[in-house]
Amino acid sequence: MNFTTASSIIQVQITGASGTDTTTTGTASAANTSPNAQVTVTGSVTAASGSAPTGSMLFLFAGVYNGVFEDVYFTSQVATLVAGTGSSSTYSMTFNSGTLPQGVNQITIQYVRPLAL
Repeated sequence: MNFTTASSIIQVQITGASGTDTTTTGTASAANTSPNAQVTVTGSVTAASGSAPTGSMLFLFAGVYNGVFEDVYFTSQVATLVAGTGSSSTYSMTFNSGTLPQGVNQITIQYVRPLAL
């Protein structure tokens, strides 16, 4: 998002080893293209059946970590799902684009289902 105003919506269906299949959507947007613009990522997680999903969303950003270019997870970038109506939950996270490398960036959004005890 750094230095460009772009927004995209991508739907991904996730099939877990157990549990209910979910579909995750996300949209990233920024009000301006300044190097320190606030970028907001919003979206939803919808269960194929049953109640609204619970858990968290992790946000990973491309970067160099220990000399290797990879998706980097920032522990401060976690959003808790908010149950909506039916089988859908929503999330939102805002962060500063200055934490990303200059230029075009990819944000990976990962749904983390709570562990069954």
